[in-house]
Amino acid sequence: MIGINLEGVTTREGRKEIEEFKALRGLSFPTLYDTKDSKVANRYGVTAIPTTFLIDRKGYIRKIWLGYRVQWQQEFQEEIQKYLKEDAS
Repeated sequence: MIGINLEGVTTREGRKEIEEFKALRGLSFPTLYDTKDSKVANRYGVTAIPTTFLIDRKGYIRKIWLGYRVQWQQEFQEEIQKYLKEDAS
């Protein structure tokens, strides 16, 4: 799992704040930072925050979720397991 911050954070202080936010919530995945002009978000057509992409081991986007609902937790797990099994064969 990788997080991408879309706020164009360029200072150490800003990145420190994000890492503190993640620590308070027990989030341990690495965070990458988009450019000030949102090149990554624009490239992938991000229209909602969060947007979750499920990407297989070959780099193909298999599923996209816009926004977040607690009810999706089970679906996330099932989809991830499905592609882990598929990629293992």
